[in-house]
Amino acid sequence: MYEDTQRKKKIIDCHDVFKIYKQGKLEIFALRNLNLTVYEGELIVIVGPSGSGKTTLMNVITGLERPTAGKIKIKGLEMTQLKENQIEHMLQHKFGIIFQFFNLIPTLTIYGNVELPMLIAEKEKKFQKERIKLLLDKVGLLNRAFSRPHTLSGGERQRVAIAMALANDPEIIIADEPTGNLDSISAQKILNLFQEFNQNNPKKAIIIVTHNPIFRQIADRTLILQDGAIVEEILNGEMKKKRNEDVL
Repeated sequence: MYEDTQRKKKIIDCHDVFKIYKQGKLEIFALRNLNLTVYEGELIVIVGPSGSGKTTLMNVITGLERPTAGKIKIKGLEMTQLKENQIEHMLQHKFGIIFQFFNLIPTLTIYGNVELPMLIAEKEKKFQKERIKLLLDKVGLLNRAFSRPHTLSGGERQRVAIAMALANDPEIIIADEPTGNLDSISAQKILNLFQEFNQNNPKKAIIIVTHNPIFRQIADRTLILQDGAIVEEILNGEMKKKRNEDVL
């Protein structure tokens, strides 16, 4: 898909982004002069050592944190200019976030967990019922709809988390270590779900932050993050060096 980006629209556009944390007089650069454009239909994998800025990048893209400097546009909307209630609306309707540790509500059934994002977003009841059935069928857990999370395996719980992230039909899926606690068989099932979503949604985008090399099999681009900057890029398996003249 990457080769067709000239004909595709930008979904995410990060320009000269810095994120600096202060500890007393000490300044820690989590992101430095970072530039990133993600186009519709792309599946992007971001890798890098611990402390390289991967989670911070996800947080500033989604608006969970504000950048210290630079601009971040989501489908043309400047995130740094949005108010808190507008950020909340974006999180509910534009983003689907998948966390490593599932973040399921233990007292709710699987059905209830997938329903929750739609209740918060005040979706119509008819939409909710149809969407829950569709998603649980898609992730292979329709027969477990009224089970509790503690009765599921790790791979099954992650599939529920994916269904939750897709509940409000978001335009951008962001997954933070989606297979970090899973065995290889479960990880492959998760990879297949992302690949299927990517193939069936050519107007949407997926960003996966991971240490798991299997995701490079389905990535349009793999970006290597180091010291808060993108230092290398793999285009469909071919290494491309990034210029770092402006990296501080």
